Amino acid sequence: MLGAKLNPFRSVEEVAANGGVEDTFPTTVGVSGVQIDVFQTGRVFHNSRVARKVSINEFNKMASSVRHDAANNTEAIYTDSLVTGRDILIRSAGATLTTGVTVECFRVPVSANWAYVVVNSKALFNSTLAVDFELHRSEEDTVVNKILELAGIVMTKPGIVTTASQMSANEFQTQNL
Repeated sequence: MLGAKLNPFRSVEEVAANGGVEDTFPTTVGVSGVQIDVFQTGRVFHNSRVARKVSINEFNKMASSVRHDAANNTEAIYTDSLVTGRDILIRSAGATLTTGVTVECFRVPVSANWAYVVVNSKALFNSTLAVDFELHRSEEDTVVNKILELAGIVMTKPGIVTTASQMSANEFQTQNL
């Protein structure tokens, strides 16, 4: 379920070249022509195959081992770089990799915008400028209940607050069955 909720925010992006070696993760991804910040990176791939993460000590030992770093060993391995400005070190088949390296990126959700225009001192919804929440369907009830609860507090309507709180409690109880 967690994978399904995160999937809309997931993309696989090229690792940027830094001094001729691909080793810097992207910091933004494009969504509908807008650059959005990357929240977190996940798996690293070489030619669409998952690379194995190892410690820096294991990486250095394998790089100097004839058996582990031979040209016929095509398993890609990587480690976190200790050099400022470089994110990873990645090797396969006896060489540092310079092409075909990608990383799984999870981006920040697009900011919601409840757009409105003021006409005759009244706020009117403007659907052309509005941006909806980016949520998985299973999260919609939670958000609606919380909005109702907060709206009831702002409007000083205790009945709305009580009803929304009860709905949230029922939803929580249902999820934990």
